[in-house]
Amino acid sequence: MGINQFIIGLVHEADWDKEALSEIERQYDLLLDFYLWAKDKNLPLRMTMFEKSLDEVKRERKHVWGCGAGSGRIAVTGEGKIYPCSRFAGSNDDRYVIGHIEEGFYKSKLPEALKASAWARPKCVKCPLSDICSGGCPAVNLEATGSLYEPPKAYCAEVRAWAKAMSKLPETALPKTEEQEKPCPVEG
Repeated sequence: MGINQFIIGLVHEADWDKEALSEIERQYDLLLDFYLWAKDKNLPLRMTMFEKSLDEVKRERKHVWGCGAGSGRIAVTGEGKIYPCSRFAGSNDDRYVIGHIEEGFYKSKLPEALKASAWARPKCVKCPLSDICSGGCPAVNLEATGSLYEPPKAYCAEVRAWAKAMSKLPETALPKTEEQEKPCPVEG
């Protein structure tokens, strides 16, 4: 089939019991082992969650909440309503309509929660992983916890498991970026 890229995502809004939540960490360890095995064999496998160092993720995610919903992505329904993303469009909740294809965007309607920083998430502010975590998908948060600002327990467990696995990832396993490939301008 030629599939070589895997983007792993949990159904965060499902009902996760304690046993299932603790299994997430073990599964991330197995994913990392598989990723490193494939890299060692020079297989053309991509697992995007292991392709950036924690420091790179911290730089990219700093002061970011949620995802690109409403700013980097949108969804349009058959009726022409514009939503921040397909998850919100699937909700059919007009509170999250940010425009219409015949009228354009209603920037003032973009829910404040989608523009909020980490400080708007009271349960996340003191979390030691808040600088690598985006606080989850606002639409999933809303469905799972009733709040755009509060991620479900499975999301937090996944972020912890991913961060722990990343701490075990050898620096040599990370792909070189274009910036790393460029010669030093000082050294010529």
